[in-house]
Amino acid sequence: MKSEKCITEEWLERVVLDLNFCPFFGKGPVGVKGPTLVKMTSVDAKSIRASLDYLKEDGLCVTGLYHGFHLYPQTKLKFENFYQLSCSIQNRLDKLSIAVEVVCFHPDFSFEGEVDRGHYVNRSPYPSLHLIGTKLMNKATEGQNHDFGEKLSLTNRDKLNQMSENEFSQRVLKYSQGFWSN
Repeated sequence: MKSEKCITEEWLERVVLDLNFCPFFGKGPVGVKGPTLVKMTSVDAKSIRASLDYLKEDGLCVTGLYHGFHLYPQTKLKFENFYQLSCSIQNRLDKLSIAVEVVCFHPDFSFEGEVDRGHYVNRSPYPSLHLIGTKLMNKATEGQNHDFGEKLSLTNRDKLNQMSENEFSQRVLKYSQGFWSN
């Protein structure tokens, strides 16, 4: 049986990278190396917040160059709670002047008002946080309009909607179901 980290690496490569969902991976405009994948053992909101305390001392965070994908396979937090946690972590990092943006991924991720495959843009095998240094974020969005994130999300949704049922099932759905249970 594959490890959580191996499954997530495979999902990052076969879904996020191959479908060019994210400008922070090899095919994107940034051209930076993909994120460091870090498997965390934290289970609840308090321990997840504590697990990120090291970011205060990390030089890459202070300079805005940190790029990590933090995987939380053991947490039992439902999507809404995990998403709220990601927002509170972002607020905490901002207050500490840590130059990192937090993007939430979850097996049950759901965009408000979304009715089709668009939810799968941020669905992952396990609850995860993508931490992107603000300098890397700025480089990726350089020359883009203020609605870059929304346009990227819509483009990704369109890619998913254009897939046949079989392709969607084989390329995306198989990484979004059956690995994590709350």
